[in-house]
Amino acid sequence: MIESSAKHFLDFRENPNIAQEKSRSKAFFRFAKFSSATLFLFLLFTIGLPSEAHSQKNLLRQDKKQDKVVALTFDDGPDPIITPRVLEILKEKQIKATFFLIGRKIGANPGLVREMVKEGHVIGNHSYSHKWYSGLEDQREIKKDFLLAEQTIEKTTGKKLRFLRSAHGLVSLWFLKEIKNYGFQYVGWDLAVGDWKSETKSEQIVKGIKKRINPGAIILLHDGLDNNIGTQVEVVKALPGIISELEEEGYTFVTVDKILKIEPYFEK
Repeated sequence: MIESSAKHFLDFRENPNIAQEKSRSKAFFRFAKFSSATLFLFLLFTIGLPSEAHSQKNLLRQDKKQDKVVALTFDDGPDPIITPRVLEILKEKQIKATFFLIGRKIGANPGLVREMVKEGHVIGNHSYSHKWYSGLEDQREIKKDFLLAEQTIEKTTGKKLRFLRSAHGLVSLWFLKEIKNYGFQYVGWDLAVGDWKSETKSEQIVKGIKKRINPGAIILLHDGLDNNIGTQVEVVKALPGIISELEEEGYTFVTVDKILKIEPYFEK
């Protein structure tokens, strides 16, 4: 009778297969959390912090008594629509700027690059493909990308560039070590106002720069944008206002080499 009634009670003992599956699942989630934390710390210390340090170091080392000079820099050009308008404004205002050029865009716009040099602007290497490198790629990729851009610009202008800025300004410790081997000088920035965002208007660009400007600041703007053409209209609208507002506050515009006190080109 006792044996018969025992059949009516549920067996709460866990199935060994289910217990094993739960154990594997817990182990997987523990591993996933650990891997995510490790990856986060790796990106923070090898990319995040180096990028922040190199985009801010120019401002941090300025002497408080330094003259009120600033540098306008333009990335992602040359653009066949925007760059000529930027150059026209700079010429009218008698301002010299620094342009970080994408190598693959130069072939279609060699005249614009030559005009930059002729007008006294400084040019820099912004890679050939505008690809960001994490430091995990084959070293040959970065060499090919930046050296190809250098060769393209040198062939177009006769200038062998020293200044280099990576795509999106992101740098890793590995990247900085690699470019140093070639004698390149990495150039970050001190002031960016999101001019590459489609929703950013010219008034915001002018106000953002005026509000945060400091002596010796390197200002980031864009005359181009990745693969797009003619998108940076708000930068063109903002440029006269940027110049007039800062000049009213006593600022003088110079090229990056004057702030860093480093020659922008290698001797041939």
